[in-house]
Amino acid sequence: METKVEAQIVEGKIGVRCGSCGKQTVNNPCGHCGTNMELTPAARRALGLETGEERE
Repeated sequence: METKVEAQIVEGKIGVRCGSCGKQTVNNPCGHCGTNMELTPAARRALGLETGEERE
């Protein structure tokens, strides 16, 4: 089951809160429970997963 999540800053790190287990993670799928999350575009950019942009 996929859950749509937004990026959050928790404890000084940018990550996402898993919609399944509720724990903060910087990985997709979740590093705790393995749920594959559907990230919003803003969350993808925050985690550095957006491939359409070139960063310098």
